[in-house]
Amino acid sequence: MCGIKAVQAAVSGEAGSGCAAIKVTNRAAGSYASESFITPLASVAKVVKVLSDEFIDGDNGITTAFRNYAAPLIGEMTFMTDLAYVKATPA
Repeated sequence: MCGIKAVQAAVSGEAGSGCAAIKVTNRAAGSYASESFITPLASVAKVVKVLSDEFIDGDNGITTAFRNYAAPLIGEMTFMTDLAYVKATPA
């Protein structure tokens, strides 16, 4: 989605641009999707949205609620398994 459009823009020489996505809601169907578009980089690089606590699981994980929210925005994605952190000991 955005990744593909961003690469296409870069390859075609659209310097100084970035990709943005807009949420398209279908209230009657109770669902939403997204549409991506190329826009000047200054219009997207200055905006930050903090991830809601309901989407964060532990220190680095994400919840099922986030996966459900993000699926229409990011398309197909294989989620990786979190590995347990084990502190290395010197040999």
